[in-house]
Amino acid sequence: MRKRVVCFSGIDGSGKSTHARLVFKEFEAKGINCRYRWLRYPCFFSFIPLALYGLISSIRKTGFSSSTNKVYKTPFHASKVVIDLWPLFQLVDSFLIMMKNVYLPALFGYTLILDRCIIDTLVDIAVSLKNEKLIFGVVGKSYLKLIPSNSLVLIFDVKERNAHARVLRKNQTEDVGALARKRILYKSLSKTYRWNVIHTNETFREVHNKVMELMQ
Repeated sequence: MRKRVVCFSGIDGSGKSTHARLVFKEFEAKGINCRYRWLRYPCFFSFIPLALYGLISSIRKTGFSSSTNKVYKTPFHASKVVIDLWPLFQLVDSFLIMMKNVYLPALFGYTLILDRCIIDTLVDIAVSLKNEKLIFGVVGKSYLKLIPSNSLVLIFDVKERNAHARVLRKNQTEDVGALARKRILYKSLSKTYRWNVIHTNETFREVHNKVMELMQ
């Protein structure tokens, strides 16, 4: 192993979790000191904007028209405060979860297999807030700096319709449009940072062999 941290990232249904678990089992069988970590949706301080979201959503204001009374409910995306705070609180939470699950174990000599990581959190936030430009701004760069320098980043790529068919079998509900937007962001990031792209339209064995070759 040339790298202590291996990040498996990509859209849901791309096969990253299956391959991450397989690599972890093979490493364990070889006696390698490793840890498998599923790192998505870190939530510590992020409870604060979530609480604000709940508070805002519960506030009902009554407006009057000439014909009838109307009740308005403030949605999540109507609150600029929550939108601005959410990425920043998630950044703090991402640092804390990386400290606990990645930095400290790596310091003690463990090899880390990360099933999803900072990259996926950032892409999820950008698409959910409909602010893809966030990824390439100061906030996005701050997220990506949390990835250890001795990391091997693997971006699993598959056509969004194939991915959607896979997630439907797992009873996940993300639509094709969201998957397509995320796929574009992953491809842009991999090109910018020269990350390894694994195309999972190939056979399972071919994909696994490619992963193992990149780790040597």
